[in-house]
Amino acid sequence: MKKFNPATDSIPAELNNKSFIGDILIALGFATRAQVDNALAIQQAERAALTEAEKLANKKTRFTGEILVDEKVCTQEQIDYGLDVQNHLRK
Repeated sequence: MKKFNPATDSIPAELNNKSFIGDILIALGFATRAQVDNALAIQQAERAALTEAEKLANKKTRFTGEILVDEKVCTQEQIDYGLDVQNHLRK
């Protein structure tokens, strides 16, 4: 998959500078709402499972995109494209 090019690639109208990666991936047709919601539930469960020591050590859980790749919902290239769109929106 190619890199996002603002000169030639369009951004779905429903996206804005506050759009989360999950919403961007849905708008681009790379994932469904149910798939993104499942990834967010996994992420929340991972965060809840962190011990106090891990929290104090600033241990991080997986990003939404990482979970979507691990669950074989999206490719890494699709996540990278979505992140390019997100970065462009936030400029």
